[in-house]
Amino acid sequence: MSWPRRKNFRNNSNWCLAQVSELAHPLLKLWTRVRSSRSPSPPAQWRKALLIGSNHIGDVLYNTASLPFLAQGLPQCSFHFMAPEPAAGALDHNPHLNRIHRFSRPVPGSEEEKLLIDECYDAILCYNSGYHIADLLFAARTGIPNRIGYAHKGFSGLLTYPLRPDSFQPFPSYFRGLVSQLTGFPPTWSLRPLLYPQLSNFAETCLLPPCDRQDVAFFVTTRQPDAKKWPTERFVELGQWLQEVYPVRIVLSGASVDREELENLRSKIGGACVVNAGLMSLLGLAAWLRQCRMAFALDSAGRHLANAANLPVFYFRNLRSRASETGSYLENEVDLCPPNEFVNPMEQQILLDSISFASVQKKVEERFPISRSFPDSRL
Repeated sequence: MSWPRRKNFRNNSNWCLAQVSELAHPLLKLWTRVRSSRSPSPPAQWRKALLIGSNHIGDVLYNTASLPFLAQGLPQCSFHFMAPEPAAGALDHNPHLNRIHRFSRPVPGSEEEKLLIDECYDAILCYNSGYHIADLLFAARTGIPNRIGYAHKGFSGLLTYPLRPDSFQPFPSYFRGLVSQLTGFPPTWSLRPLLYPQLSNFAETCLLPPCDRQDVAFFVTTRQPDAKKWPTERFVELGQWLQEVYPVRIVLSGASVDREELENLRSKIGGACVVNAGLMSLLGLAAWLRQCRMAFALDSAGRHLANAANLPVFYFRNLRSRASETGSYLENEVDLCPPNEFVNPMEQQILLDSISFASVQKKVEERFPISRSFPDSRL
């Protein structure tokens, strides 16, 4: 047991809760022993393990980079992953997983929880390094004997393999550290998301109308509540400039529910601009992005899909969070935001409004000099 440090928390109330949880460490340990009929065991003895964490597509996506090393380090263990749709689609055909449970963390007594209890898992890996309490409580309640997760924010009494990151790092690095501790592999592998599109997914790219220009992906919508956006008129200016200078086709991508918003944006951009709203599956999008020239995205699934395709992606970082955690984790990324962090919603919009088209234009030209032949300058 170690006391949570204040720097790990955004506010005093969460810090106090974490401290109270450490005072209750003996009671939490006793509760977990009562809930489980089996004793903890070393990783080499595990035969079946469950991964549980966030329901967001991006969080599932960027953790796929470490799954090959988890499977290689524990070759006798079968790994199951719990994630609802549409995030579960990022795991389809993943050779390092044996099963995907396509639902969110179950409520007590539900059929889904009974199904997971019947699986008789040897271990559960709680990979969410942020809002982790509900996952840890679920892990203990279901009686799984080996519980792996992060203890730097308290509740270490619920864990048998607590991890305490010693520094702030990009979110995908936390899971890499977890896998490293379990397997003994040095945490030096690439954090690039790994997706496995099939031939049918590549065929989905034909759903877009043919064009003799290269595609540039725009992901300008997000499911995150209260997330603020770069002004629409700036995206319009950017799309028109890209078509004029390089030239390219702008493809406004999102889910079916985004169609009306994207169609409205398409009408303002004009030219060779089309909407890709719900036309493709998640793996279909991944296959299509491999054919694109670059992408522009909010800090959402589109950013991580572009990273999986090793596509130059210019993105607007989540200003509500710590910059070192939501900032760039791959060399193909360009963060378009100022270094501010923990910004409240009102100030977020002010900051985003202050990012001029000229500043974004400059960063694009640094990566893709206009004087050079565009098709030969992907990176």
